[in-house]
Amino acid sequence: PRLEVGENVHLLPISLDAIDGLMDTYNEAPEEAFEAMPWIEPWREIRPQMISFLLETTPLSDLGDIHHWSIEHREASTSIGLIGADHMTNTPDGDYNLGYWVRSHHQRRGIAHACIDAVLRWLSHYEPEAVVEVTVDPANTAGMATCRSMLRRWRGDTGPDNVLRLKVRGAEILHHNYLLPPSCVPSKFKEGSG
Repeated sequence: PRLEVGENVHLLPISLDAIDGLMDTYNEAPEEAFEAMPWIEPWREIRPQMISFLLETTPLSDLGDIHHWSIEHREASTSIGLIGADHMTNTPDGDYNLGYWVRSHHQRRGIAHACIDAVLRWLSHYEPEAVVEVTVDPANTAGMATCRSMLRRWRGDTGPDNVLRLKVRGAEILHHNYLLPPSCVPSKFKEGSG
């Protein structure tokens, strides 16, 4: 479904319509794209890989098997990133893995926080018993800060980190893995509350 995030941002179910905005986002900061989407092969042409991703993801998202959205900025009338929850988890403890990528030019404006909250709020109603996993490269300072803030807001597991070794473009990279328990919706996000 379409999710309203704020005055200037909404989430639209992923589709091929997002390709131009995603390519602009990629071209602005390729390294951030590689971090957000480790399946990208930087030695190959990027646009066909993005098109394949969108063509594979759209029908699965339409069926409800995965949930991916294009982050759309109303003023720019373009995609400024992606956010998604899918079953490609890194541990057996998670039902969904949450990932996002916001264009560099739109970072540090609260967009990632607002989009994460919108998706988690929706997911808590769509599948209230789901455990959501968030995996972050500890070298990604901004990603770790966003993750810690999300864990505080959503009562996630902030205990000892579950450290994983994940293959990213052929190299093993340590990542921290966190879990958000089922029905972790903070009272300020529950329906009917201010």
